[in-house]
Parts: sequence; structure tokens; C-alpha cells
Amino acid sequence: MQEPLPVGEALAGELRKGRSGEVVPPPAAKLRLHCPQVAVVSYHLAQTSTGPSSLGSTVLWGKRRGEGRRSGLGRETGNLAKKLTAAFWQKWINMAWRLTLFVLLGLVAAVGGARAKSDMLNVCMDAKHHKPKPSPEDKLHDQCSPWRKNSCCSVNTSLEAHKDISYLYRFNWDHCGKMEPACKRHFIQDTCLYECSPNLGPWIQEVNQKWRRERILNVPLCKEDCQIWWEDCRTSYTCKSNWHKGWNWTSGYNQCPVSAACHRFDFYFPTPAALCNEIWSHSFEVSSYSRGSGRCIQMWFDPAQGNPNEAVARYYAENGDAGAVAQGIGPLLTNLTEMVKHWVTG
Repeated sequence: MQEPLPVGEALAGELRKGRSGEVVPPPAAKLRLHCPQVAVVSYHLAQTSTGPSSLGSTVLWGKRRGEGRRSGLGRETGNLAKKLTAAFWQKWINMAWRLTLFVLLGLVAAVGGARAKSDMLNVCMDAKHHKPKPSPEDKLHDQCSPWRKNSCCSVNTSLEAHKDISYLYRFNWDHCGKMEPACKRHFIQDTCLYECSPNLGPWIQEVNQKWRRERILNVPLCKEDCQIWWEDCRTSYTCKSNWHKGWNWTSGYNQCPVSAACHRFDFYFPTPAALCNEIWSHSFEVSSYSRGSGRCIQMWFDPAQGNPNEAVARYYAENGDAGAVAQGIGPLLTNLTEMVKHWVTG
């Protein structure tokens, strides 16, 4: 039986005993020969749990072919071991620098995508029709009137929010026949909340779109508001589950794509959560909290009792769990994982 010749004490730590007592390479190893006398065992770091300290990328084996060649073979394999070990550590150093830079840039982008805590309260989005700063608007129209004392929308915007195919977005609510009035009132209220509320700061995110520079993401909508919205709309008709994109705009307003069939709302939105979460690309996220809890945004409220959303925005701004930063870091971690896999496995 040929006796394996380990090269160097550092590499010897990677060896293990076989059943019959012989020294054998780790089981995850992939063997490839670099010269007639030397077999180099290389296996990916991802297959080990010991990380860089394992020196797990390289173990050298020599086959003794007589006493006369033993010393020459040892020098040959020793030199090769030094070169491979140096290359291995250089790879780790390069990866560490790249990884550090990537993480720092990613964190800057993630934090930059979310507003500072001091900028989350009493603010307006940088969007198509929003005012630069909230201020009183005594003549806001009808369903937008709850925001008269402090509003991000103008009187004209509040008027247009109640019209079909208004100049705001040229959006046609009746794209699959006449929408039920009870259903339409929720979309008008949704528009008023989006355009007028100065209490959405914790959920404002930067975007790169032609018509706006900021949007809201995962605003926790009170579960009753979502439930009633769904119940009042379930018998109206639509042809899409995401109303942000995919429309035919050739006529100057949205029409159903040729391949999209009109069905009842509860076909495209089988649950209240499906409606509230998906219709505007996760602008809203149905909350487990109820109206009056101070933990969810109310689409409907009585201004005579004050604006309950002020306390909600303050809570999330102070506690930092609005999800804004997490939304930026989530994609960062995903990309980071993929890059690490690529670097480690070569």
C-alpha cells in the first residue's frame, strides 16, 4: 500500500484517518494531478465549515517512489504548497476588501433610500402633484376634506381626485364597465390619502421614475379599512391585479391589455390582503392592527376628532420599525449572498 506524504505541518491538520489507519484526504475533495508525482486535492470553501483557517482549498499528496527521490519530491511539493498557500490567502485578502467596499456602499444606498427620522414627520412626497411642504387648505373638496388643516395637496388636486380620467394620472376606473359607486369611493379616498397626507414619511422611499422621485412602500393600512374596501369592490370588475403597470395607454388613458380578461374583483383579489397589498405594488400592506390602535394608518377618519395618523407616523418614526431601511437592506443581503458564493466557489 502506498503511503501518502503530507506536505507541511499546516496542511497536515487537514488530514484524517481512514478505517484501516491510512491518512486520506477530506471526503469533499476533488482530485486533480499537477505532475506525475504529485496529486493536488482542491475543494471549495463552501463545502467546509472552517472558513479560511482550514486552508481547505489545497492539500498536497506525494507518492514515494524510492528513497532516492524522496528529498527532491519533498522540496518540489513544499515549494508548490507555498505558492498555492500564498495564492489562497491573497484571494481571501482581495475578497475581504471587495466585500467591505460592497457592504459600505450598500449600507449607504439603503440608508440614503430612507428618510432620516427628523424628516419623517409632517412631510410631503417628492411626486407629481404634491406640494413641497404641507400647509392648511381650507377648501379641499369632499373626501379630501379631512386634510384641510394640514395638507400636501392643493384644492385643485382634491377636485381632480374625484373625477373620472382626471388630469392627475388619466386613470379610468371604469376600464371593465361601470365601477360600483361604493367601490369607487374607496379609490377616491385612497387618492386623497396618497396626495394629501403629510403623515406617510416613515414609508417614503426614493425611486427613479419619470413622473416621481419618491413613493410610499408597505404603509400599514388598518385591517378594517382594507376589509371594507374589498367587500365594497368585490362585485365590480377589473382585468388586472397590479394597477401600477401593464396597461394599454394608446388612447391616452388606461385600457385593458388584449390578453387580459375582465373578471370580478374577487377573481383577481381573492382576499382583502391581496387587494390592499398588490393593487399598487405594495404601497400598502394590510396591518393586523385595528383602527384607533395607533399602529396603523386610517384611510378614513373624522377630522373633528383630530388626525389619528399623526400619532401613527410618530410611533414608527421613533421606533424605527416602519420597514423602510429593511426594504433597502433586503436586496443588499440577497446580492451579497450571491457575490460571496461566486467569490468562494471561483
